[in-house]
Amino acid sequence: MITVLERIIPEFELFLLVFMRVSGLFLIVPIFGSRNVPVILRIGLALFISYLIIGLQTLPENVRMDSYVHLAYYALTELVIGFLLGFVALLAFSAISMAGQLIDTHIGFGLVHMLDPQSGMEVTLMGKFKNILAIIIFFTIDGHHTLISIIVESFNIIPAGNVKIETVIALGMIELFVDYFIFALIIAIPIIAASIIVEMVFGIIVRTVPQMNIFVLGIPIKIVIGLVALYLLIPAYVAIMSGMFGDMLESMQNLIRKLALR
Repeated sequence: MITVLERIIPEFELFLLVFMRVSGLFLIVPIFGSRNVPVILRIGLALFISYLIIGLQTLPENVRMDSYVHLAYYALTELVIGFLLGFVALLAFSAISMAGQLIDTHIGFGLVHMLDPQSGMEVTLMGKFKNILAIIIFFTIDGHHTLISIIVESFNIIPAGNVKIETVIALGMIELFVDYFIFALIIAIPIIAASIIVEMVFGIIVRTVPQMNIFVLGIPIKIVIGLVALYLLIPAYVAIMSGMFGDMLESMQNLIRKLALR
C-alpha cells in the first residue's frame, strides 16, 4: 500500500484527471453503472484502472495546475468526456428497452410492469427481457473488455487535461439519438407487424361471425402469437444486437477522435 501511495502522491493531479474520466464512464454506462453493481466495486475498479493508466501517461506541459480553480476545471472537463462516452452506451441500451416496451404495448403486456433493479424504474416484461438479452450479448462479444480498452486508449488520443468540449459534439449526439431510435423501431417492427395482421384477421372474423366474443379470445391469441414470433426472431435479434454493439463501440472511438481534432 505504501508503494501505491508513493506512486500516486507525486502524480496526484494526473491521477485525479484520469480517475474523473474513467469514473464518468463507469457512472453512466449501464454495464458498470447499474444499481446491481455495488458502489464500492465501481469506485475500486475506476481507481485500479486509473492507477494502471498513470503508469503509461504523463501530465502534458500545457496543463497548468496553478490553483484549485484550474484543477476543478480540468477535472470537470475530464468528467464530461467520461459522461459522453457512457451516454453513447446508455443510448444503445435505452433503445433496446424502448423496443421491448413497444412490443409489450402491441401484444398485450403494456399494463404489466416490474421494477428494474438496474435502473430503479418500472419497466415492461419485454423491455426487461430485451435488456437482459442485450447484457448477455454484450458480455458474449467481449464488449466490457473493449469498453475498458477504449477508455484507456482515449488517453493516448486525448491526453489528460487536453479536453475541449464544443457545441458541435451535441450535433453528433443528436444523430446518435436518431440512429438508436430507428434501431428500436427495427427491433419492434416484426412483432408489431404480426400483431397488426392478427388484428386484421380478428376484424374479418368479427364481420363474418358477429356472435363470437372476439375481445375474450383476442388478447390471449395476440399474446401467444407475439411470444411465438419473438421466439422465432431471437437468432435475428442476437445478430442485430451484436452488430449494434459493434457500432456503439465504434461510435465511442469516433467521438474521441472528433474531440481530439478540436
